[in-house]
Amino acid sequence: MLQRLAEQMGRAIDATSTYICDWNAATGHAAVLAEYFSPHARPEELASDLGQTYSLEQDLGLTAEWLSSLQPLVAQVDDPALPDLKLQHMRQYGAKSTLMVPLTAHGNLFGYAELWESRRRRDRALSRPSQCGPACWRPSSNGSRRCGRRLRLPQW
Repeated sequence: MLQRLAEQMGRAIDATSTYICDWNAATGHAAVLAEYFSPHARPEELASDLGQTYSLEQDLGLTAEWLSSLQPLVAQVDDPALPDLKLQHMRQYGAKSTLMVPLTAHGNLFGYAELWESRRRRDRALSRPSQCGPACWRPSSNGSRRCGRRLRLPQW
């Protein structure tokens, strides 16, 4: 199901790759649980991160405050204010822009989605709101799962 969510999110905004990560607030670590690569992903971006664990602070130079604020975070590879570790990570895999979106269920933060764009810088509003987004999956009457609301993502 997480693989499908990663794919749907990536396709909805035409991202080159998408990663769904869990979040352990006690350790400050996130693990990649699912990923999606579009046909437009760069070769270096295609290196799988599935199962990889990251420390937001030590590996990416980010603090957990953005995650606990439940606000999306946009990073641009040409932003001089970007933490060096995040910049190095983006350059290593060819990302021009990334969008990190906290994921919640029943009011509880459980992880985040990270959407990458490696073709060009993305800083315009997304033109197509997603049919399915973070934490919108709910059971339907026939036992399958369906989206319960539309997701609007910020500019990136």
